[in-house]
Amino acid sequence: MLSVLSELQRELTAANTMDDLASARARGRVGGSRPKLTADQAALAQQLDDTRDKTVQQIADLFGLPHSTVYGHLKGETVPCQPKKPWKGRSRDGAEVLFVVVDVPASTQRDPEEESVHRALEGYYRTGKPPWDTGVTPPELVDLVEGHGALPPGRVLELGCGTGTNATYLARHGWEVAAVDLIDRAVDQARKKAAAAGVAVRLLHGDATRLDELDVPGPFDLFFDLSCYCGVPLHRRDAYAAGLTHRAAPGARLLMFGYGPEPLGNPIPEVTSWAAGVTADELRARFPGWELLDVTPGTNSVPTFWFTLRRDA
Repeated sequence: MLSVLSELQRELTAANTMDDLASARARGRVGGSRPKLTADQAALAQQLDDTRDKTVQQIADLFGLPHSTVYGHLKGETVPCQPKKPWKGRSRDGAEVLFVVVDVPASTQRDPEEESVHRALEGYYRTGKPPWDTGVTPPELVDLVEGHGALPPGRVLELGCGTGTNATYLARHGWEVAAVDLIDRAVDQARKKAAAAGVAVRLLHGDATRLDELDVPGPFDLFFDLSCYCGVPLHRRDAYAAGLTHRAAPGARLLMFGYGPEPLGNPIPEVTSWAAGVTADELRARFPGWELLDVTPGTNSVPTFWFTLRRDA
């Protein structure tokens, strides 16, 4: 996995720079410092937020400033995430399909390693070359859904859904699907893919390690993770495990794909988790109350594994 990422990383530098400039121009940015609140505006914003007289977006509109700028002056406090209104579309056969897309709160503060992960993932989607997003549902998930002893359809949460290939597959097979991804570009593509397939998927733009900030209460019968956990910084993995455990129905399954410790070097040195990978021993330690049922090696050129865990009844 990392050897593939290393090859792609060189392609991102020039592309990211040009895309960032174009995006800034589209937003009316022509250079210089980010907009800031005056002292009086900051005081008023804090008062309106403390009394809940206005939402943060309404405060931002009042001052004519970006949503994120107002958040930055609210002493780091997090305002509950508000779901967007449902979006209605139509499938190819004319059937109406309902979607809900939820954004992560802009106040979420990431440390430098988390920011590096976000930039790297965003870069891969900009170039259209995320190596983990093949557009093909893996046979391991197909076997769990359709094979001998398949799970009955229930509620499923996909972590790191990418462009929605597997979320759409699960919805087609009768599952009630919620799916989250850190990259908004991926979520937008997932929405279009689900609409084209004529299925309903609850899509959330947010951080899989901060599920409490999203409208995704559970309980879920199945969690699916294709290369999400192994890309999570080490210091956020306990939060990831706690979020799933809190939302797991008794006997829930977690099907996770990840790569093992990588001996070939790390293309992004500041993201130590990408070299650490994931192991069975780590999952046993980080997921108390879960049983590791199976570890099956993948077929990739570098060490990869399929892990199956079950929540205690």
